[in-house]
Amino acid sequence: MNFGNKTLRSRGAQLLILIAILTLAYTSVEFVFSIKDAILHERRYQAETKDLIEKLYRQLKKNSICKDHKSDCLDKELIFGQSYNEGITLEFYSMNNKLMAELLAICLDKYIESNREIEIAIYIHEETKQERVHKFLWQLPSPSLIKLERKK
Repeated sequence: MNFGNKTLRSRGAQLLILIAILTLAYTSVEFVFSIKDAILHERRYQAETKDLIEKLYRQLKKNSICKDHKSDCLDKELIFGQSYNEGITLEFYSMNNKLMAELLAICLDKYIESNREIEIAIYIHEETKQERVHKFLWQLPSPSLIKLERKK
């Protein structure tokens, strides 16, 4: 009878070990797939961000401000647009009200579309009047999403 109990206990232990191994294997597979999904989601998000920057570039290129001046106006205004994990970085030599309004409208559209916090870092060079820029930033629903820095 003692022998039978040991066998029963060892079978119970084996069953528990088997359940633990299967659970661990399932969790590991699920974890690997969740990482894969996260990577794919991030790649998709970065591609969308790149599309946003290209859309922004095209829209600003059509801007009447640039039409009024030389054709290379935009190249002087917009230094670069770069996507990174947290959001968007845009750097400008100079800025005016209309250009800033268009830029933030496009970024805000994207923010609403994605339901994801997009951090927009806008770097503006020293000669820009920062007070005007602040007025636009504070009209957005979440001013904390936007960083504003001055380049020297």
